[in-house]
Amino acid sequence: MHTDRGFMTPFQRFWLGLGSIAMLAIGAPASTAAGDASFWMQGVQSQVRVISPYTATGEGAATVPLGLEFAMNEGWHIYWRTPGEAGLPPELEHGQSLNVQDVAFSWPVPKRDVQYGIETFVYKDRVVLPFDVTLSDPGQPLDLRGRVDFLICAEICIPDSVDINFSLPGGPAEIAVEEAAIFNTYETRVPGENGGSTGLTVETIAFEPLATPDPDSATLAGHLVSSISSVFAMSEPDLFAEVPEGFFVRGPQVMLAEDAMTATLRSPVYRENWATEDLDLAEVAITVVDGLRGV
Repeated sequence: MHTDRGFMTPFQRFWLGLGSIAMLAIGAPASTAAGDASFWMQGVQSQVRVISPYTATGEGAATVPLGLEFAMNEGWHIYWRTPGEAGLPPELEHGQSLNVQDVAFSWPVPKRDVQYGIETFVYKDRVVLPFDVTLSDPGQPLDLRGRVDFLICAEICIPDSVDINFSLPGGPAEIAVEEAAIFNTYETRVPGENGGSTGLTVETIAFEPLATPDPDSATLAGHLVSSISSVFAMSEPDLFAEVPEGFFVRGPQVMLAEDAMTATLRSPVYRENWATEDLDLAEVAITVVDGLRGV
């Protein structure tokens, strides 16, 4: 999530290009805050709030975990940090905050969504994006103020924005039971280290280019081929690739072993004719998942 507003973000460009759009807020007024959470802020097709798994910042704590919770209306979705072939991820602007030096987000495993032949990586229904707040003055109260910009889509896409305002006192912290349960549900869905506690291991991964890709159109450039293993039987392995502009990676062909403990994923990689980077030399982030766990 970008926090530096000194340059034009994708959202700012999106708003400028969009011109004007008529949007009606729906639903009842925002509900009251409960426990260690902000008020629900009403968007056009969702509600958004900030939650804390703890009742205070903690004695001398330099960082504090918080969560940005989205509750979306039926049929609507928002996007993962890399949205796929379309979309924009949520952004948090927190420049008005007090005792907030920086924020760093984590991203739970998304779902692949395919509409009209376009593949995107999304969250539906409800999601909490965990984030760590680095405090300017460790252990002291924090006041998180700012704005969340996000694109929410169903058959159409609507750019939305909600203000947030959440305070947490300083001093000794206890577990906020209700909010901690919600937070932990989604924190456990954040991809872990390869071969770590999620039980998934990417054994090998390679890009296999085609010998003669078509230079005049968006075309198949090759495949990402990965071999994975698991300590539990796998049910729906998938792969999300974050690649340079001008490339996109479609859903893999999955060859699952009979015991479902190993699998080979073969993901087609497409290259637009205007792409300038060489994928063999580019930095590519790969997230391999099975259901709600990932690495």
